[in-house]
Amino acid sequence: MTAIRDCEKAENAQFFIGKDGKAVFRNRNYRLANTNATTVQATFSNYGTNLPYTDVITSFDTHEVRNVYQWTRSGGNTQFVSDANSVQRYRPIASVESTINVSDLDVLSLIEQKIAETALPIVRIDSLKINPREDVNIWEKALGLEFGDRISVKIVNPDTSSYTDELWIESIQHTVNASTQSWNWNLTLSPASSSGWVLGQAKLGIGTRFAYE
Repeated sequence: MTAIRDCEKAENAQFFIGKDGKAVFRNRNYRLANTNATTVQATFSNYGTNLPYTDVITSFDTHEVRNVYQWTRSGGNTQFVSDANSVQRYRPIASVESTINVSDLDVLSLIEQKIAETALPIVRIDSLKINPREDVNIWEKALGLEFGDRISVKIVNPDTSSYTDELWIESIQHTVNASTQSWNWNLTLSPASSSGWVLGQAKLGIGTRFAYE
């Protein structure tokens, strides 16, 4: 497991056991190139004709901010990137790691991507709670969506203002109770729109940094 986690870090990757019981490893390009990760697979909202949700948890703080990266591969030179604007606003918040990457350029490319995601705090939709029994149209998504799939969530406030973001699924939990005939589907999420800029895919004004060399 330690070796697998080292590979995850070096590749900015994902490792998990899939719903079919097989071990799955996804490299850094998965979320930049795979259709399920680059194209919205389902849209949820608390208002209108989209799939309904029952609760949403949002946050906006500096807990996730990392604006200085100092990563060193085994046998290599320390690679350094920082975001001056973020450092000035929030003080230096560093990530110092060692990796098993095979080249310094690979490490530099990796941390340039990561700082594009973490230099500034953003409004985050952290998790979503859904009741699939509320709408049978949810069933296909509840049983079909996988880690890394991209979804869209729209929050409509009481004053009719709204906020919409696209997110990746990071974890999935189903809680089924036969006695109460309830089914809760909980998703934890990470922002997809703050990731690296991909030619032909990125939104105007968001994440305008090339992802990887």
